[in-house]
Amino acid sequence: ESFNSGSISMGNSATVGNGKKNCDDKWAQTVNAISKPRHRTMSNGMRSAPKPSSKNDVWDKVKNFKVTQSIHNLVPRASRTPWKEKLQSATKDVQTLRKQSAQNKKLEKSFYHSIIKGEIPDEQVKSILNNDVWIFISSTFTDTKVERDLFIDDVYPYLRQYYRKVGYFFNVVDLRWGVREGATDEHETTDICSNELIRCRETSAGPYFVGIISRKYGYRPFPSKIKQRLFEDILQYTQANSSNHIREINLLKKWFRLDQCALEPEYVLQPISSHYKGYNKGVKSDWEAWNDDFVHMQAVFRTAAKTCDMTDDDRKQFFISITENEVRGGLLHEDNPNRPTQFYFNRAISNLDTSNPGSRFYIDMNNGKVDTDATSRLDQLKEYIQFKLPREQKYSYEFKLDEDTIELSYKTNKDAVMECADKFCNFMISSILKFAATSVQIEEGIYTEILRHSIFCRDRSKAFVGRTAYTSKINQYLQQKNPNVPLIVHGISGTGKTSIMAHVYREFLQAHSGPEFKGLCCIRCIGITPASSNIRELLYSLCQQIALFFNKDIKSLRRDFRSVTRKFQDLLVVCPRSNKPLDSLDQLNDEDEAHSLVWLPRQLPDNVYIIVSALPGICLQSLEFIYPNQANYVGVQTLNKDDCTEIVDFMLERFG
Repeated sequence: ESFNSGSISMGNSATVGNGKKNCDDKWAQTVNAISKPRHRTMSNGMRSAPKPSSKNDVWDKVKNFKVTQSIHNLVPRASRTPWKEKLQSATKDVQTLRKQSAQNKKLEKSFYHSIIKGEIPDEQVKSILNNDVWIFISSTFTDTKVERDLFIDDVYPYLRQYYRKVGYFFNVVDLRWGVREGATDEHETTDICSNELIRCRETSAGPYFVGIISRKYGYRPFPSKIKQRLFEDILQYTQANSSNHIREINLLKKWFRLDQCALEPEYVLQPISSHYKGYNKGVKSDWEAWNDDFVHMQAVFRTAAKTCDMTDDDRKQFFISITENEVRGGLLHEDNPNRPTQFYFNRAISNLDTSNPGSRFYIDMNNGKVDTDATSRLDQLKEYIQFKLPREQKYSYEFKLDEDTIELSYKTNKDAVMECADKFCNFMISSILKFAATSVQIEEGIYTEILRHSIFCRDRSKAFVGRTAYTSKINQYLQQKNPNVPLIVHGISGTGKTSIMAHVYREFLQAHSGPEFKGLCCIRCIGITPASSNIRELLYSLCQQIALFFNKDIKSLRRDFRSVTRKFQDLLVVCPRSNKPLDSLDQLNDEDEAHSLVWLPRQLPDNVYIIVSALPGICLQSLEFIYPNQANYVGVQTLNKDDCTEIVDFMLERFG
């Protein structure tokens, strides 16, 4: 078993083959697997690896590497029927679907009103501002090269065009394109796969997971972190039951060290280079030595796991493959048939002869025989997928091995792989159309500006704790009747002014969420958007929000500084109840003498409350000149010991 032993994608037109037929067995495969450069996100939306540097002599050690041009020679999908027509009608199709969604119209109307009112959106609303779709491709590597290469050449470029037509950006995460060398040395490959999958699942604005499975169960590393109790039980079992227990125990103790600083003490697998210094430099003897140690440790762990008293979850971690972990993570949540996010491709091989040595690239083998344990686990995984996903999100197809080379090739399986590529396209198109038709769409402008500040406020106040001395003073200001002057929150950078103001704003909204409250709440965290950094744009967006809420006409409003300042101050008069936190005045650029604060009213109208924050400097000096009464100032100090204790206790309790 070796991780990531497939070929590396080089853009859309060339691949680096791994010379399967003639390579020097596990050594060449392992170098191919782990010596890849760090992956990067390219401008075309895919993650790919840069070409290996000639200075990296690891590449010179791998036999029979070859660069071959794309063998597909296809007319671009966007120019072929019926895909050309689908692309041309994409915008019209999504508009038609949106018009048919009455529920969506009702949702949009309610949502627009809540944005203008200044309400803080829930966690799911953050996705409205996100139009990036991230697809995690999960499969074993040595046996899915034909499909993946065609996807790169023919499918992904088309989907990027199609998604742009309907307002999204299509991106692919395919970790066969490489992870950084240090990640393998430090045994982080499994974590990287899991973290990338989680990122796709949590941030994708549409579908996020595609699994491609054939006859291989895949690479099965033992965990790099093992709970202290479990590890020591394995040591005891090995000592009592193994005839070679001295070597095996010494081997485990050589590679694992106890970490007592972990939340639950655990043994941690040490970096490979801590014992084999030449590993990262491609020294063959060190690679072979590590492979030998790995195989022996894996045998010890699996032998103990079969017999030791441990939970099913503890036992499973010594047998499960990375691919199964990815699939179960991808299918973690129940899918909504109206917004499908998960898809599965199941490929059979019609003429696979397991007695042929070349079959090891297409089925799991152990000492020249079929690995029955891996095969059994793969069958169970496929049953799980069949149960988890509806028929409409699955596709089965069949390939045939070349009789002469015992390899899967595009030429031999052209029709089947083209149908597979077509199905992939249809899955992705159908899914994004459903997402686009049922999602609230907000064009760039006042609504997105307000929403970005509200989301920022929500995120800053989410983990807020303590600081009651300051929040109480701000709440007292908001409870006054007609204070007629702003409240100024000031302090050096890092004292928590933004979090304090965000927390008070959120608490005020929660306390006044009923229909009896007719007021308007606005918040601007200056500097988090380009518009909020410029005083003219800042005042213009505030004027828009006030006017939209109170049905006032501002179509004739000009954007010059004098006009928006006058309009802002005029609109404040119409507010029956309004509060407007303006955080970080210092983040305004110096156009129109913004730091002089001439745009702030000297006296606020009745029922208007404005809270501003500033660092020591020119803005605070301007405020002190305009509003000399120190009763209107709240000075925020750095965290004291009690604050720190309260925050630490809160965070420890929150994270268990």
